[in-house]
This record gives sequence, structure tokens and C-alpha cells, in this order.
Amino acid sequence: MDRTLDPVYELARTRLEAILDPQGFRLASEYHMPEAFGSAETEYRRRGLRVRLTWDGKDRWLWLQVAPTAEKNVHPLPGMWRDLEAAIDVTPTGAYLREDAVVEHRIQELEHALRSYLAAGERRR
Repeated sequence: MDRTLDPVYELARTRLEAILDPQGFRLASEYHMPEAFGSAETEYRRRGLRVRLTWDGKDRWLWLQVAPTAEKNVHPLPGMWRDLEAAIDVTPTGAYLREDAVVEHRIQELEHALRSYLAAGERRR
């Protein structure tokens, strides 16, 4: 059985966790779908907010979503999730993540979007 995760997903997950961990986020769930071209999804939680990293293995694309939560252990309803870039008015690049430079650029976009969103949330508190 092949349980190998795509290196693009692993790199993005590691880099985003370096931002999320100091902000008090903890791993809530992680799904790996080898039968779906190696797609994967990881959710993080902290009080009042969930963040979801999704890897589409077929289209080779990464994105982040956020959803508010009323309580730490209550999962958001499907309609509550918003694409992070739309939440901060950023237009992502649209290239498949196959080349190192494109991968690095996309991960930097996600890091920027996540930092901006979290900083805006801190200002609202």
C-alpha cells in the first residue's frame, strides 16, 4: 500500500503550521485520500476559528479556508467555510503546482493570506 503524501502538500502543511502553532491552533483532523490522486485535507482549530488546508491531487492545487466557530469543539456547517483569499481580497495565481518556483510562489501566497487574516482578526478583538 502506498501512503506517500505529495511533497507539495507536505511542504505547505509544514510552512503553514509554523504560522498556526504560535497562534494557538491545534490539529483537529487530517484526511489522506490515496484513491483520489493523493488528495488531502487538514483542519486546525482554536477558540472561535477553524482553518482548513486542502490539496487537490488531480488538479495539483492548494487552498485555505476559514470558518468561525461558536465553541472550540463544534465543527462549522458547510456553508460557513470561506476561501481565505476571498476573505482578504487576494487573487491567487492559477498555475498547476508542478514546478518548484510555482509551488514556492503559491505557498508564499497562502502564508501571506493566513498572516493577513490572523492579524486582521487580532485587530478586531
